[in-house]
Amino acid sequence: MKKVRNLQDLESLRKSILQEKYSEKPCIIISEKSTCCYLSGSKEVVEAFRDGLKNFDLENQIDIKSTGCFFASSITSNFSFSNSLGTPI
Repeated sequence: MKKVRNLQDLESLRKSILQEKYSEKPCIIISEKSTCCYLSGSKEVVEAFRDGLKNFDLENQIDIKSTGCFFASSITSNFSFSNSLGTPI
């Protein structure tokens, strides 16, 4: 990682992080990094979404991001959909 030596470097780093975080593509967010999600089959869910996107030639048009626990697995699924700004849809 490049060292931040001045305000311009910091601003450049901030912009690159925001650009990476908020891509132009829609995003499927899947909770898979926690033990409870992993034991509930989140790895298979991620693989199924990736295979589905590949089958429909959408792998370059839709992002899949993994997160930690949503803390709501007993009342909801372990994935959500969001637009390019991260707003749930």
